[in-house]
Amino acid sequence: MIYQAARSGVGDAMLTLHECGKAGVKIHFCEQDINPNTPMGKAMMQIIAIFAELETDLRLQRQLETVETMRSSNFKAGINVPYGWEKVPSASRKTTAPRAKHDLEAGADTAFDLVPNWEEQDVLGEILRRSEPPLQQSDAGIAKILKRRRHPAKKGGKWYPATVYSVRSYARLANRDNWPDAEPATPSRP
Repeated sequence: MIYQAARSGVGDAMLTLHECGKAGVKIHFCEQDINPNTPMGKAMMQIIAIFAELETDLRLQRQLETVETMRSSNFKAGINVPYGWEKVPSASRKTTAPRAKHDLEAGADTAFDLVPNWEEQDVLGEILRRSEPPLQQSDAGIAKILKRRRHPAKKGGKWYPATVYSVRSYARLANRDNWPDAEPATPSRP
């Protein structure tokens, strides 16, 4: 429980404890026998939060390194294209990556690039906006809203909390700062 609550960082975990204390709520973690209202308990909470944040940062770093390795080795995008993106044939390069059997049969000899799908990017922006302060809605709550608004998931599927979680997690890996300001025409779907 403590570990999961502290994944977003030491500051967030301690701010949450401080806000609870101001509201008159006393917290005691029975399973770990930690009372964050004492100096020793507060120190333990900070240590746990530091390691939880470290684990999250290391996981993110490994994921970014994997993405960078895949890009540098001219890795061709597979069947599962991330939400908010479209797979389009690359006009600038031929593939050097091993091709799947169905690609060989179809005579496909081009590599693919991922380009933003702006309609899905709007939904992605809404997911991120609703999952961060001040709203901080749960994945289940966001999935309900997306179902109610009839936003299709990738491949026309339904939204589930796990789908929202995976889309949100991948979106944080993307470097949104380098996107062009003007929205180009939405790429055609394959």
